[in-house]
Amino acid sequence: MDMFAYFALSMAWRSTYSWPVPGGEDTKPLSLGFYREPIRQFLAGETNQFPTDTAVIVIVSTDKVSREAWLLPAQSDDVWHHDLRFLAFGVLFRLVLGKNMPAVLRRDSCHADGKRIHVGDTSSKLHEALAFLEDFSPEKSTHGNAE
Repeated sequence: MDMFAYFALSMAWRSTYSWPVPGGEDTKPLSLGFYREPIRQFLAGETNQFPTDTAVIVIVSTDKVSREAWLLPAQSDDVWHHDLRFLAFGVLFRLVLGKNMPAVLRRDSCHADGKRIHVGDTSSKLHEALAFLEDFSPEKSTHGNAE
């Protein structure tokens, strides 16, 4: 379970940089706020301390469509915490960073005492993400089009 947590933190940290996308615009960097440096230190082995106020939720997808998809990390911040999610071929990762995150997320984190992993149908989350991305696709964008 610690390897799942490390992988998820690594993907989130890498997402704080802009990366070129073939045939498109560069990715938009995500923000980890002041959690970025403690995560970097943990990933680089400068500390063995898992970043405080950090939860990594892992859900193994039971549905076929989620097992065949990969989505880059996306961010949806709450007033009280950062919330990042990504899908990696059948495993949905959710990272929550913040002192005031809901207690259930702390408890369900794969690095917490229970080393929990969840199983479920994540197809609805995948369809939500795809609809969100479609709304911002270049073909639908009206930015700069004066009519």
